[in-house]
Amino acid sequence: MYLDKDIVNTSVRKDFILKDLGHLIERFEEDTHLDVHISGCPTYEP
Repeated sequence: MYLDKDIVNTSVRKDFILKDLGHLIERFEEDTHLDVHISGCPTYEP
């Protein structure tokens, strides 16, 4: 997965990772029954 270059070094990136990405990953894991390993991102706590 790649983030849009326009948000990589902005506060929008942090907000996206902390507020949206975790939920998207959870839904993906539930839908596909795959365990996603996340590296290099802030910790997400549901």
